[in-house]
Amino acid sequence: MREPAVEWLHATYCIRLGFWRRKKVIVHDLFLRVAQGMTLGLIGPNGAGKTTAIMLGTGLLKPDLGRVQVAGRDAVEAASKRGIGCLTERPYFYPRLTLLEWMQMLVGLSGIGHSEGRHAVEKQLDLLGLRDQGPLQMGTLSKGQLQRAGLAQALVHKPSLLFLDEPMSGLDPCWRNRLLEIMLELKRAGRTIVFSSHILSDVETICDEVVLMDQGKLRWNGDMSAIEKGVRVFDIRMKAAGQAFLSELPEKGVLVIHKRGDNYHLRVQGPWLDKILALATSRNIRLESLNPVYADFNELLTRFGQENAGNSGWRV
Repeated sequence: MREPAVEWLHATYCIRLGFWRRKKVIVHDLFLRVAQGMTLGLIGPNGAGKTTAIMLGTGLLKPDLGRVQVAGRDAVEAASKRGIGCLTERPYFYPRLTLLEWMQMLVGLSGIGHSEGRHAVEKQLDLLGLRDQGPLQMGTLSKGQLQRAGLAQALVHKPSLLFLDEPMSGLDPCWRNRLLEIMLELKRAGRTIVFSSHILSDVETICDEVVLMDQGKLRWNGDMSAIEKGVRVFDIRMKAAGQAFLSELPEKGVLVIHKRGDNYHLRVQGPWLDKILALATSRNIRLESLNPVYADFNELLTRFGQENAGNSGWRV
């Protein structure tokens, strides 16, 4: 049995609201173990407690009840944080610092020497396609570039445990796919990864185990393959010269979510996928990504949450 990398031991976290400082429970009695080398996905609707669970795991928050441990130590201890890399949902960037200055500052805080730190920064900027942005002030970078910068700082000190809160947020399809590749490479290297996502297909691609959270509680945890998934539609990003191809598709079977120039973002019902693929084969359009959209969180909660409400346990 592998040793635990991080454990939430009946962890509860609350905030106080309003004039009377009434208590609101954000995470309730979370009992969960992530073994070393495991990749765990946290899924659930907004407000489910995923971000707070991650913040507790990093030691940035301290539970009101219970404990959170990293490699056997209390998560809030400085020694526990040395091997952790973290990308929060809303990271703060210093707008007047250049990307290179910011990365070098963080490397210095992590205790890496100057020469080694400079090499580590250059390596991560190359990995995330940000070498040309190094001299630019962070306030001038796009949302996607800032997201990749956040990933670079989370990886620069080679952490053994990674917490990534919605790491795909703000990334274009190309970089979403590249990040999936990077995470799979980290997984093969034996890193422990805990990340949250709203994209079930991403979770299925990467994760060994999945935790479904709702209203601050663990509703179900297990292997993603245990979920009988029903494909509702396909999410497609593509390029096409003009809109002529749309006339070959039924109005009720295809939804154009976004169009910008030659770039299209579509949702296509299953029966019409073959038509899209045929158009791509004839080179009338160029597919950039195609992902199945599975049952939403409400369906998963109905299927698993109600029958497993309050059920939790050790996962290896």
